[in-house]
Formats: sequence, C-alpha cells, structure tokens
Amino acid sequence: MTNRMRFVLFALVTALLLAPYVSCGGSGSDKVALEDSKSAYPPAPEAIRNADIEMIDGTMIKIADKKGKVVLVNLWATWCGPCRFEMPELVKLQDKYRDKGFEVIGLDVDPEPVEDIKPFSQKMGLNYQLGWAERELVMEFFNISGSQGIPQSFLINRRGELTGVFFGVGGDVIEKMKKTVTKVVEEKTD
Repeated sequence: MTNRMRFVLFALVTALLLAPYVSCGGSGSDKVALEDSKSAYPPAPEAIRNADIEMIDGTMIKIADKKGKVVLVNLWATWCGPCRFEMPELVKLQDKYRDKGFEVIGLDVDPEPVEDIKPFSQKMGLNYQLGWAERELVMEFFNISGSQGIPQSFLINRRGELTGVFFGVGGDVIEKMKKTVTKVVEEKTD
C-alpha cells in the first residue's frame, strides 16, 4: 500500500470516527438560550410559528397550532451522520415526555423524497413527526442560531417562546438539550 493510499485510508477512518461529534456543515458548537425568568424568553419568530409545514403523511401543520405543547423542532437530513447519531436521543425524549405534552418535529432540510424518508425513519426507529422545511423556513432557523449546519434543534415552550437552541451534536450538546427539555416540560404554566 502506498503512502498516499494509507493517508487517504487514515483520513477516511478518522472522519468516520469523528462524524458523530460535529455537525454537517458547521463547527459542532452548541448554543443554548435559557434564562431563569420565564418572561425573558423571546417569542419564536412569526415566520417560524406560522409557516405551513408539509409532513410526510401529507398533512400540513403550523408550529403556532402546537401552542400549549412543548415542541422540539429538529433540522436534519438522511445523509447527515451527526443527525443519525442524535436521533436515538430524540426518540428517547419523545417516549419519555409524550404524555406531558411534548413533541419532536423533525424537518428534513434537503428536501428528500418521501420514498427515501419513510424507510430511513423505519430503519432508525423514529417515533416522532417528520416533514420538510422549505428553504425560507430553514433560513429563518439559521438566522436564529447564526449557523448553517445540521443538526440543529429549537425548543419552543407551551407559550410559543423560544427556550433553547442546540447546534451540532456530541455529549455536551445532547446533555444540555435533555436538561433543557426536562426543565421546560416540567415548568408550571400560569
């Protein structure tokens, strides 16, 4: 084996091993917007709350229609390794808090055809709603996070306020997401 082939093989193996710890198209850092005061949360932007979102089952939803629930909107794609790494944690959160008014909504940013998404969803054991984010909606989310990579997740509380932004993947990001979701789901509403 030539030195060049060894280098290419080493680079490929290294990339595969590190893929779960970064984001697709970004630095892998995370941002969390979480304050102690409930009134400090900004409302989720109007363009996000009222966007028509097509789900893979053919229905249309709006985030605004989910008021009264805690919603975690996750931006992803089937080809994104870090997105795949994060999905089992989203499944666990959906299972744990489903009965407490919590929903995960996964929005494919590519957008990939339903013929690709449905078998992917089954293979990954996804138990949450899936749909597509139109380019304008994706850009609204990217404007909030200041990053254009995926995965990204946005936590919206029962009052329609943005309470968490999570970018990238890795142990720290997932732990912050889980703690923030727990806190927001358990919050008493006025």
